[in-house]
Amino acid sequence: MAEELQGKLVRFIENHDEPRAAVAFPIEKHLAAAAVTYLAPGLRFFHQGQLDGRRVKTPMQLCRAPEELVDSTLHNAYRRLLDCLAQPTLRLGEWQLLDAFPAWESNPTWSDFILYSWSYAEKLLLVAVNYAPHPSQCYVRLPYPWLRGREWLLEDWLTPAVYLRQGDAITGRGLYLELPAWEANAFSFQPVE
Repeated sequence: MAEELQGKLVRFIENHDEPRAAVAFPIEKHLAAAAVTYLAPGLRFFHQGQLDGRRVKTPMQLCRAPEELVDSTLHNAYRRLLDCLAQPTLRLGEWQLLDAFPAWESNPTWSDFILYSWSYAEKLLLVAVNYAPHPSQCYVRLPYPWLRGREWLLEDWLTPAVYLRQGDAITGRGLYLELPAWEANAFSFQPVE
């Protein structure tokens, strides 16, 4: 039921009657919030100038805004996010919220993770966000039996990270994640032939 409701929600981090996201959030938190918000199911809204890091809140009634320099860090991050959103797995796939598990005893940072996946025709995208101001570690078990018995290349759409992992370990103990503060990843899984 909760998964069905997610697809009916409207998602945004910036709109016309609130401070601009580039002002409201430090850049690391902005990018983490964008990943959590826009890689989840539902209707996604982007405010005019948001993708370029605009900072000046302009009343809608003016119908114009001052010239601003493009924030290249935000612009490039949003470009990667939009490329990820264009993938068929996110448009046609099934969304599933995932649980984080402690990486080791007495390490509470597993609770800092927001984790979910999209699957479609044996294609998988794992979204993992450390939504905390410190490094965090966890395991996440992926409930896809078709991952077993193969090696997988995990390529992140949001950063240059690439990893090689065994399907049996991913579906057994889980995929180990260690992310810096406010880090977001969107891993696509490709089988290694």
